[in-house]
Amino acid sequence: MIKSIQSKCSTIYDTKDTTTFLMTKTIFSKNAIGATNLIIDSYKKKITRIVAVTTMQEGQLGVEFYYWDSQIIMIYETMEYYEEISPKGQIRNFKTYLIGKVDFILTTTNQ
Repeated sequence: MIKSIQSKCSTIYDTKDTTTFLMTKTIFSKNAIGATNLIIDSYKKKITRIVAVTTMQEGQLGVEFYYWDSQIIMIYETMEYYEEISPKGQIRNFKTYLIGKVDFILTTTNQ
């Protein structure tokens, strides 16, 4: 990860004065078996981080949006598959980073 983005994301993660928890009625994916839970962090009345977690048929999908000066600087996505029902040979967990103006995608996997 680019050091300046990493530093900003660490600051965002560690600095908040309000955390709001919400459950939506909206299902954002055809594979979802429930609505999406949202965690919204803010500092000085500005949103700094949004975490959206959706329970899917095959696992749990999480997406984190990091904001700096009201602009998205990183999107962090994870998919954690339920081991008991994942197809044979399926990647069990993955993480994707979208950094800055989404200039590149770095994907890591854990099999």
